[in-house]
Amino acid sequence: MSVSKEENTKDGRTVKVTQMELDSKEAMDLLVKQINELKRKVQLLSTMQMTIVDYLGNKSTDFRAQAIANVMAQKVFRDDFTDFLNNSKDVPDEVKLKNMEINEEIAKIEKELNLNLNNEEE
Repeated sequence: MSVSKEENTKDGRTVKVTQMELDSKEAMDLLVKQINELKRKVQLLSTMQMTIVDYLGNKSTDFRAQAIANVMAQKVFRDDFTDFLNNSKDVPDEVKLKNMEINEEIAKIEKELNLNLNNEEE
């Protein structure tokens, strides 16, 4: 059973909030079901994205380079990729070294950006 009520947000908007009355097992089952549904949808989106990137990347090296650069600009993905490379036995040392160089260069740029931003705030 669910109960709906209206609540005001900090910015003054009124939103409808639905509260469900569930026991803990029902709540966990519902949560697992929703997580699995989200996982399925993310997998579908990932497949479509990889298809598009693969197709366009084969057509244009500039597109491929930009796509890789945009992903690697995200620290969490860059860190995961670095861990993957470092823990893979079949990745050549040259690739690992190049990845280290890229990470060092990005760290320098981030440090410089942070210094510049901190100086602007003063």
